[in-house]
Amino acid sequence: MARAGKFADEWLVPWLGDKALARSEKGLGGQCYSNPAHPTDGAIDMYSRPLVSSPRRTALTNAYAIALAPNPLAGIDAMLKRCEVPTRIVWGMADKIFSRQSPDYLDRVFPNSRGVRRLEGAKLFFPEEMPEVIVEEAKSLWTARTSGSQS
Repeated sequence: MARAGKFADEWLVPWLGDKALARSEKGLGGQCYSNPAHPTDGAIDMYSRPLVSSPRRTALTNAYAIALAPNPLAGIDAMLKRCEVPTRIVWGMADKIFSRQSPDYLDRVFPNSRGVRRLEGAKLFFPEEMPEVIVEEAKSLWTARTSGSQS
């Protein structure tokens, strides 16, 4: 659809007019959220409306969708392997967009990985639904980093 210049108009625009569709299995909600009450009407507008607010933005949205077709991480393993930042992977295991093997790949490629936390039932946008998980993991990384630098 994006290659034909139709993705934004035929996929995103209908969600703006039909929030129930946006929350359905065919919409942003069903694809990216665990809770069928998400996203809110306001979030649907906030995420989607700017992407289709002008012909230029619609074209950019289609171009972005095309650019996602190949794996965006393919070919950058060497750069990721040089990352010295402590990294914790938190993954929604009900996500249907990315592979269930992706967190293991990231765990292997980041040399300073602190492992993977798998969230059963969570989808791609789980940080919005479970921000406390991100806070907990961030605090754990910061605490480990601070403790390690003082010894």
